[in-house]
Amino acid sequence: MGVNLIYNRFAADRKRYISLQKNRKWEEAEKLYWEKLYPVVEKRFLKDVRQRKRNGEIPDYDILILPLGLFNNYALLLIKALKPKKVFFLCVPEDEEKSLKNLVERAKLSPAQYEKVVVKFEDLNTSRSYEEVKKIIEKYKGKRIVIDLSKGKRSIIAGAAVAGEVFNCDLIHISKSWDENVHIPGTEKLIILNKSLYLFGDLENKHATELFNECSYDSASRIFKDIMQKTKDPRKFEIKYLISSAYAFWDGFYYKAAFLKLSEALRKIEQYGFDWTFVPQLKNNLNALKILEKLQEKNSTMSLLKNNKLISYLIIDLYCNAGRRKYQQKFEDALSRIYRAIELISQNRLAVKGINTADPNQNKIKPYLDGFKETAKKIYGTEKSFPDKIPLMDSHILLFVMKDELWSNKDLKSLKKLYEAVRLRDTSLVAHGLQSIDQKTYGKIKKAMKEIILNFFKITHENYDSLIKIHTHIKLE
Repeated sequence: MGVNLIYNRFAADRKRYISLQKNRKWEEAEKLYWEKLYPVVEKRFLKDVRQRKRNGEIPDYDILILPLGLFNNYALLLIKALKPKKVFFLCVPEDEEKSLKNLVERAKLSPAQYEKVVVKFEDLNTSRSYEEVKKIIEKYKGKRIVIDLSKGKRSIIAGAAVAGEVFNCDLIHISKSWDENVHIPGTEKLIILNKSLYLFGDLENKHATELFNECSYDSASRIFKDIMQKTKDPRKFEIKYLISSAYAFWDGFYYKAAFLKLSEALRKIEQYGFDWTFVPQLKNNLNALKILEKLQEKNSTMSLLKNNKLISYLIIDLYCNAGRRKYQQKFEDALSRIYRAIELISQNRLAVKGINTADPNQNKIKPYLDGFKETAKKIYGTEKSFPDKIPLMDSHILLFVMKDELWSNKDLKSLKKLYEAVRLRDTSLVAHGLQSIDQKTYGKIKKAMKEIILNFFKITHENYDSLIKIHTHIKLE
């Protein structure tokens, strides 16, 4: 096969991989990576390292110390490229269980060629990681040791970096280019670090940024605050701390606190004269929070529920929040937010008709009771009396019977589809059930419920796409 054809196929597969990652189709992206992209990536990477070894840029190493994550393509590249006499894997039980065996098999390591150091989550801190790496270094004193800082848990890498700094080991990592927040396969390059950089917060900044981009805003804010207090020029870390804190409050639905923190971050950016590309999106975020913080004003529940604009913003906020929880593989949490959005829609549609789901006016319900009971029996398969407080599914059945715009162009089949999604949710752990929600189940429920969300926005004439945009959180570089 010609070189150009191989490159063209690789380029096409890479473009598809990046698209899958951006659309958060993790399993499909990972399968494509290992089947199509990795073989070419490995070939290029190994060729570059061999050439640099011949040029004397990269030495031969006796010991390679590798902190592990769950996606260990970089670890595999390093083992094959450096060919150390022995590899030490630093990991937590989850990494050991899910990825270590597969990595060892791919790298074709014999039992004598590697050892593992497993640190329990409750013992995971920088000091413990430092001590474990120190033991390895002291055991192989006089050998050439290299420590990789490309992947792994932040505290493990921090401890490993400090030990490498103190005991004069080489520190390396694999750099790569990015398309937004997705790394570009084929751009990987082995870097031998200037270790002194890590004394000035670079390592902490790198991992705080990774945590931020993984939507772990509270953890990121604590690290940025720590760097801010140690570095000579704290300005950029101060702003990152403020943004992280704002997003952490936002994720917890503390809108007023989030608004204040984000306002302060934008003031500091202007004060310091930083020309950061994400500033316009932060201003979009601030506009969203300006509306959302009205939820914390002293208004009656019914007046809030009747406010189409406010409820539209809240529904989109719940939807985007669910997306971040899904990104973190927290499907139960993601589902609870989608469920609440669908519940809000029914509460809003009934509120504008003067019906409070927490204390329904029976006179307003009475004309629809027979229709409700008839429809409810078709949905539930059994007789059902009208409840004192109207839960989500009953609310939508009532709206269906009332021929509300939300359901006026839908048939009983659509209502049953929602019920199936609600039933899946009701058997989940988040709803006091016994089953955990996986990605496939979450996707099925989300699909059914998103249809209702989109229909709601057609009724209210609020711009769904625009609201999604202003509620979307930035990524840090």
